[in-house]
Amino acid sequence: MALLTGTSITFTIQYAFQINKPTRKKKPGKPKTCRVEKYKISYGNLALISTTFYFTQLIVDFICAKIVDKIGYRPCIIAAEVTSGLGLASLAILPDNMPSPFIGIIICVIVYAIGSGLTEVLASPIIEACPFENKESMMSLLHSFYCWGFVGVILVSTLFFTCFGLENLKTLTLLWSLIPLYNIYNFITCPIESLLEEGESMTMRQLLGSKFFGYLSY
Repeated sequence: MALLTGTSITFTIQYAFQINKPTRKKKPGKPKTCRVEKYKISYGNLALISTTFYFTQLIVDFICAKIVDKIGYRPCIIAAEVTSGLGLASLAILPDNMPSPFIGIIICVIVYAIGSGLTEVLASPIIEACPFENKESMMSLLHSFYCWGFVGVILVSTLFFTCFGLENLKTLTLLWSLIPLYNIYNFITCPIESLLEEGESMTMRQLLGSKFFGYLSY
């Protein structure tokens, strides 16, 4: 979840607002120009990118709560990895091949936000259902990876740009997309248990009407 969210936001902003600093002239000649705002996206639209990501994630969270018990954890988490990898990989292709690069970026954001939302909902119950002796520690470790993953994405991306330059952003995007695509195989083959038996889960109406939910709301 951390990697998906961190990679999503980091690369979307980099894609939307690329700036290459001009180099100093050592010899007189034709002045070099700098390439600013490759996709010419305003700051307002830049904010809309992250807003679209989080709103899509919230919608997916709400829908997922209704259907995950019917479909099962495995198909849903595989779909999460597929959409996450596809959305990230599309960032290297779609913006340059759309009439409006901004629309291409928004499409990519929606696709990988679906994966991020599914992962956010499914990661905790999948780990909770595992037969660990130190289940509390494993759950804490899972939640801490949001922070570690975000930091890891930033550090690795910064190191990559330092070595290879910002112009190779598409290559790095494709490389990051390999992680969720590789996880498709992992979730196909690994055992996944369910926390609840069939028919034991609460409906959304029951959850919203429960006293415990009302207490947490306050």
